[in-house]
Amino acid sequence: MLKAYIQLTKPGIIFGNLIAVFGGFFLATREAYPFLLFFWSILGVALIIAGGCVANNLIDRDIDALMKRTSMRATVTGEISLIAGSFYSVILTIAGLLVLFYFVNPLSGLLGLLGLLVYVGFYSLYFKRNSIYGTLIGSVSGAVPPVIGYVAVTNHFDLSALILLLMFSVWQMPHAYAIALNRFEDYKVAKIPVLPHVKGLKRTQVECLIYCFIFLLLSTALGLIEQKRLAYTFVAFILSVYWLFLAFKLFKIPSSNTTFQDQMPLTLCYQRASKKLFYFSIILITLSSLAMAIPY
Repeated sequence: MLKAYIQLTKPGIIFGNLIAVFGGFFLATREAYPFLLFFWSILGVALIIAGGCVANNLIDRDIDALMKRTSMRATVTGEISLIAGSFYSVILTIAGLLVLFYFVNPLSGLLGLLGLLVYVGFYSLYFKRNSIYGTLIGSVSGAVPPVIGYVAVTNHFDLSALILLLMFSVWQMPHAYAIALNRFEDYKVAKIPVLPHVKGLKRTQVECLIYCFIFLLLSTALGLIEQKRLAYTFVAFILSVYWLFLAFKLFKIPSSNTTFQDQMPLTLCYQRASKKLFYFSIILITLSSLAMAIPY
């Protein structure tokens, strides 16, 4: 039972977001390293994300039951009831918000609350099931953790915080589209309206290329406006250029404006290219976040 409760929080997602918090936090530090503040920051963010993920699992019980990779979740099998899961989500969320508000600063708490409302209230309850723009809405909430890390130190929202928000939002678009291309059958069965299935392959190719290019600009701009972050700038630029190259390779695969379902002969080719785009997106954001902590 304990394992089921832990899995509901999606530990992999929490870990990935904490790396982003690490990047934002140490990007904002200069000479002093307030490790106690860092501890409270990552604890608060981890609890809020955990609470949001549990809520998402509860909301998605019906569609999770239809998809192979999610059909055995505890919220689907009934191992964890709706009441127990809801209580669990609320406790985690409140604990996380209290940690940020009282041990970090009110601004970080407000950002945590905003990210949670967007993820649960807008994305999970409506946009995920009803609009191709669900990916865009979800990307905004996913970009909040590094900004929380940044404002935990600065206690104000400035240009660097804005670029972080935009940068991580933009990163999630090709990342999510690559998942949609690889998990076509799951999305088809669950009737989740994602871009490749609704607007077609050509539109997906173009948007992946555009978003990767915008990410290159934003990630480089962040390094240029931050003092003593030459190492980050170099790492981010090299990795972003290669990610753009992978998006270009995906773009070069022949396609039309028909939907992914009508392009099934190309599925294997797309899966290979989109897998490379997906896996490298994880490498890119992880190394870029870690490089933000290099103080020169």
